Amino acid sequence: MGEEDEIWNLNELECHGNHILANQWMTPFVHIISASSGEVLSTIDLSGLPSGTSGDRNEVMNGIAWDEDSEGYWITGKNWTYMHLVSFSEGGNAPENPKTCKMKHQP
Repeated sequence: MGEEDEIWNLNELECHGNHILANQWMTPFVHIISASSGEVLSTIDLSGLPSGTSGDRNEVMNGIAWDEDSEGYWITGKNWTYMHLVSFSEGGNAPENPKTCKMKHQP
């Protein structure tokens, strides 16, 4: 990978199987990376997922967690009202069949 192909500001990492999912801080992108080679296999644009936030630039995507029972990834962010259960196909660039849950925030 050349310097022009490098991805910066990887924030949240989630390892599952032979893949590492990494969100790129301050962007709507999640990168699917091969755990064995470090190659970026896919870049997923999650800008279509509603956050339910005020639009403050600091309320960014910042959470990825594998859910074994649901066989999908939970995606959320700083002060988001919603979290989303999504699955990805290798080589895809959008989440498949996202499910959205409203979160309760404690004062």
